[in-house]
Amino acid sequence: MVKIKSISILLFTFGSFLLNGQGLYDAFHVPKIELTFAEEDWQYPLHYYHSLKKGDRHIGQLIIDGEQFDKVGVRFKGFSSYSRKSAKNPLNIKLDHVFNKANYQNYETLKLSNGSLDPSWLREVMAYQIARKYMPAPQSNFAQVFVNDQYYGLFGNTESVDRGFAKRYLQVNKNKVIVKGNSPLGPFAGKRSSLEYLGEDSTAYFTAYEMKSKIGWKELMVLIKTLNRHPENIESVLNMDGAIWMLAFNNVLVNLDSYSDFQQNYYLIQDDNGRFNFVVWDVNLAFDGLGKSNGIIMQPDYDPLAKRDDPHFPLINLVLNNPTYRKIYFAHCRTILSQNFYNGQYKIEAEKYRELIKELVGQDLNWVFDQHAFDQNFKHTFIQEKPYHFPYPGIVELMDARTIFLQEHMEYKKKPPIITEVKARFLETDSSGVVITATIKGAKTAYVAFRKTASHIFQKTPLYDDGKHVDKLANDGIFSSLIPLGGEGVQYYIYVENESTAMFSPERAAHEFYIFKNKEREMPF
Repeated sequence: MVKIKSISILLFTFGSFLLNGQGLYDAFHVPKIELTFAEEDWQYPLHYYHSLKKGDRHIGQLIIDGEQFDKVGVRFKGFSSYSRKSAKNPLNIKLDHVFNKANYQNYETLKLSNGSLDPSWLREVMAYQIARKYMPAPQSNFAQVFVNDQYYGLFGNTESVDRGFAKRYLQVNKNKVIVKGNSPLGPFAGKRSSLEYLGEDSTAYFTAYEMKSKIGWKELMVLIKTLNRHPENIESVLNMDGAIWMLAFNNVLVNLDSYSDFQQNYYLIQDDNGRFNFVVWDVNLAFDGLGKSNGIIMQPDYDPLAKRDDPHFPLINLVLNNPTYRKIYFAHCRTILSQNFYNGQYKIEAEKYRELIKELVGQDLNWVFDQHAFDQNFKHTFIQEKPYHFPYPGIVELMDARTIFLQEHMEYKKKPPIITEVKARFLETDSSGVVITATIKGAKTAYVAFRKTASHIFQKTPLYDDGKHVDKLANDGIFSSLIPLGGEGVQYYIYVENESTAMFSPERAAHEFYIFKNKEREMPF
């Protein structure tokens, strides 16, 4: 007889990690990055290449925390954060520019932001940290950068979204499509990455999106056409749960330099199942850092239903006008608010970052802001007077007011169902199936979503409280369902809803989920 020991646990985010030493993107590690160029005026060729907008790079030597790389390719990056007059511009460094497969801890590209649009120095790192709790998103920390033995300044150090990212977080093993939701002509010259249907001619999309893979225009057009013309089939081409998490994140954090308002700064990565997955990008203007008109300083009352009926936002239209997607959206919004802002957790994390970098900020003479701006802007609004008047909302000032506003919003005040005591066990008569049970209150319908491994798509089946379907007693509040057991086990989460709201267990599903697995098999001789 086969003896099987099983265990049900909670699994968190997929990702790479180091068993020893410090990782390039460890939250509270500040890597030392040293660049050396042959020229004393090393910035001239980088400015020149940036003006060409062809992605050309200048050759230099790189040292990361003591490890040397020769003939790396360096260029300035960015649009609004780049300026020829700036003393410190954002950098894109490609380790494998000349030597194929050159990498540091399996990362081939460094993307370094200069903090020119954030006097708090916290928006980018904190927003990514929050996003990674709920969806695949880049790792991000701080780095100190030296060029030709001179301190160039403090930078944000953010993981590149590329084929390596797709493999680490989305288990993409094939050469799939990667699209960047930014116009290749810049934020003002090209079309917005709105996901609107522009017809069957692929050239109509060339100035709205940047293709990062060798192929992909056909696949992107199928996604867009499905979203706009056949939304009933959208889940076959788009990970809708991930898309809804992105929209919830953008709204709660007032991250408007994104799909949710300015219609840019995201990636779409196609997985091995043919579905696209959203990845947030360039979140340095989260916490209402985007410029506003009419003298408004901050928007703590930014509407959770914004763009619901705007035809130029087809994804938001679909989510907020579909009853199920809308319930999921507000369930995710409530989770983000309660786990980061209502409990004040973001303040604790922010103070750790502030303590980590305060001396490096003071030493950075190339930063466009100063120590006073850094000291002030986490809690209070900072007004920049030169070269023009511009208010940067205090993060605490904004989010304290926003938390109160959202808690009083009609959608947030609706009472969600309650899920407790989620359990899994083998079926007594057949170890090839697993019985999932959960105690549920206040729900009209309940489902368990399950899959074999992370490379599979979650499938849903109802949970019952009818005394049948492996449910022992009818109407006792304990819902049950039988699901198949894969070779290594099964991953699952619970989703329940009533007339107006929904709830998940775990709350961060589907990014976080339960596992029931075969821990040990003992075979007879």
